[in-house]
Amino acid sequence: MNRIVVFVLSLVASVCIVSCASQEERAAQKAETVKNVTAALNTRKYTIDVRRMTTSKGYSKSVSGYSLVVRNDSLISSLPYVGRAFSAPYGGGVGLGFSVPISSYNETTKKNGLREINIKVKNDEDSYSYRLQIFDNGSSSIDVQPIQRDPISFTGDMIFEK
Repeated sequence: MNRIVVFVLSLVASVCIVSCASQEERAAQKAETVKNVTAALNTRKYTIDVRRMTTSKGYSKSVSGYSLVVRNDSLISSLPYVGRAFSAPYGGGVGLGFSVPISSYNETTKKNGLREINIKVKNDEDSYSYRLQIFDNGSSSIDVQPIQRDPISFTGDMIFEK
């Protein structure tokens, strides 16, 4: 009986020690992620890896291999587009796959670690308004509002360069 009590107490103590260590590791990892997100947004050098798209009609689909990259004064959009085009060039055009200079970049900080970024760009086909919502954990949403096409939304995560 005495051995069982000692065994149970040692088991409980070891579980407590392991869980405390993992909580500290999670807190350190979260702090590192917040630091990386802040640094990337402050330098305007970041990449958002897109994992889901949602059309204006509510159709949602998981995607992979697509991203949105901001490099100082340039936007590199390699995003899929599904929706109606009101006016498109012959052959359908480039959709949301292009690299252009940024016309306007406005960033505001909201509560709970949310940063909202409004980017305006223009290419030969259309003018686009991108609204990015980036949380301090790197989770992101992208709303794209073209002039000549239906709007589309994406969700994804920020990628940190090593």
